[in-house]
Amino acid sequence: MSIGRPAVGQAGIPIGDAVYCVHVITVSYNSNEALRQFASSLIQQESSNWRLTIVDNSDVSPVSPEELHELFSDEYRKVKLIRSQDNIGYMPALALGRKLNLGGEEEITLVANPDLEFGSLFIGNLIRLHHERPQSILAPSIRDSRTGLDGNPFQSEKPSVTSVLRGALFNPSSPLARFTFGRYRQRVESGNVLAHEIYAPHGAAISFPPEFFSRGGNLDYAHALFGEEDFVARQAAAIGVPVWYEPSLHVYHRAGHATGSRSQFVRAQQRAAGWRLLWESLKDQVTGR
Repeated sequence: MSIGRPAVGQAGIPIGDAVYCVHVITVSYNSNEALRQFASSLIQQESSNWRLTIVDNSDVSPVSPEELHELFSDEYRKVKLIRSQDNIGYMPALALGRKLNLGGEEEITLVANPDLEFGSLFIGNLIRLHHERPQSILAPSIRDSRTGLDGNPFQSEKPSVTSVLRGALFNPSSPLARFTFGRYRQRVESGNVLAHEIYAPHGAAISFPPEFFSRGGNLDYAHALFGEEDFVARQAAAIGVPVWYEPSLHVYHRAGHATGSRSQFVRAQQRAAGWRLLWESLKDQVTGR
């Protein structure tokens, strides 16, 4: 299978006069090489309506301001570096980045792994699509470098309590296993599809409209890793913000660079997120949601 990066000029549709600015937030954890590719794809955007916040969780190879100046050159003024005092995890770092670098009311918030590359028209098309669906979270096509599969739709429908319980029996160490297995099976079976509403977006790249935060949505997820997809989906459903899969938005995912090694910490986080999913599902069963 041929796995290609997003081509220059791909999905090029005029967007007219842009109103939104895109605030891109990413988290670096000893991932300087991945960050170079990430930076390069942002600099090559045809739309200049973006700014970037990097939250550095690194404990071995922290990002330096000098490196950022070298990476972004004339675009350096659009970049803010925030150092966390410890490795606080993915979603907590994204939440910190947004809180410490808030923008205007009409700002799209794109949270993204540093091991992504964007086609040159990505930002412009993202702005256009948010104009078309101003109250929706957008989930782009995320092409996995290892498998060629699209990471979205992560979940087309909310997993039933029965399926989550079955997952707990399937792998008692982490009910997230069945949740993840179902996701991969769904991706294999999905072919060329049109944009449509889904339940949960892949956590590698999620684009939030201003409406999500003005209605009370947030990024304050307690776990360092895993399960952010379900966390976002539950919030979106609760506040009435739909999630749309947008296959015309193309992202290339050099998977495996963001999380790092499969350490004991990583496995513990996966188990914790899995049990949280089981707990939330059981609460849904009791409350009838």
